[in-house]
Amino acid sequence: MLRPRRPSVLFLSVCLALFSLIGAAATNAETASRPSEGAVHDADTAPTASATSPSTPSVTPTAVVERLHAGLLRSMTEANELGFQGRFDYLRPVVEENFDLGFMGSKSVGRHWKKLTPEEQQVWLEKFTGFLAANYAGNFNAYDGESFHTL
Repeated sequence: MLRPRRPSVLFLSVCLALFSLIGAAATNAETASRPSEGAVHDADTAPTASATSPSTPSVTPTAVVERLHAGLLRSMTEANELGFQGRFDYLRPVVEENFDLGFMGSKSVGRHWKKLTPEEQQVWLEKFTGFLAANYAGNFNAYDGESFHTL
């Protein structure tokens, strides 16, 4: 009898990165298409391809993936010095910076998300973020010449 295979960590990390990129792209598209309150838009003040607003520069999907890769590689190369807690502490901000955690966290709960109070949603997002960081810290725990190549 065949047992179903569990998805690999790499497959899961790629899926999470894609969810993050899709959520970030939707947020950037929504922000770029919505005029600011009281703003006058002409050729000199229109958003450019490099920035959707002065405080939120546009980031390409490739840049997001490369930042995640750099964080994971550092975690792996310094794994012995950092230990699990050090890798967790290092990777949590990497996860927060590179994933659309609000989107991912809400989708992980599904239709029940709307039933949660804002406080419960915040607690869930904190736990969800910690889970992702711990998962990366636990799985990217050694370095043996691995590298990432973004195609």
